Amino acid sequence: MAVRIIEKKIEDILSIMRNPAQVRNAGTLAHVDHGKTTTTDSLLMGAGLLSLRSPVRH
Repeated sequence: MAVRIIEKKIEDILSIMRNPAQVRNAGTLAHVDHGKTTTTDSLLMGAGLLSLRSPVRH
């Protein structure tokens, strides 16, 4: 069941990405070590596009 939900979300995201009118870009500008990644991760988690269990890459 969880796999179907994930697949559905991926399908929804890809559908949105194929429609340029629905794509939104955001930029973050700040000094080093001022929370750009933390802020971006929080926004993605709030939108349901990133989970706490996602692997972290450095």
